[in-house]
Amino acid sequence: LAVRGDAALLSSRKYRRPLAVALLDLDGFKEINDQGGHEAGDLALKQLVRHLRSATRAGDLVSRLGGDEFVLVFPNTTRGQAQVLMERIELTSPLAWSFGTAEARTDDNLSTMILRADRDMYSSKRLRTAERGKSAEGS
Repeated sequence: LAVRGDAALLSSRKYRRPLAVALLDLDGFKEINDQGGHEAGDLALKQLVRHLRSATRAGDLVSRLGGDEFVLVFPNTTRGQAQVLMERIELTSPLAWSFGTAEARTDDNLSTMILRADRDMYSSKRLRTAERGKSAEGS
């Protein structure tokens, strides 16, 4: 991730093109491991990677950050475009996951972009949890 991600960031600066990242966290991964064992967890991760790679463009980068977190790097892509792309990929995913996005700024490195995408992801999770709470109250 570091080498290819940094190269994509340098290229985006050199050619003054946007670059976006998405941080993805597999929902319920602990439960998958607890119920089906580590083999089930490994199979879920492999299934997710296959799906992400088949749903992204040839120049996009899909990389496991660790555990059940993945980073996707989208060259020539704004944050808004990355958001739409991730929502489309999510619709066809066999597994549930949460994500956040960020677009490169002048003073960014890959780590600061991932950190912003992480904050965006947790903000989205809080919003979804609040929305679920409201719909449960209305039942």
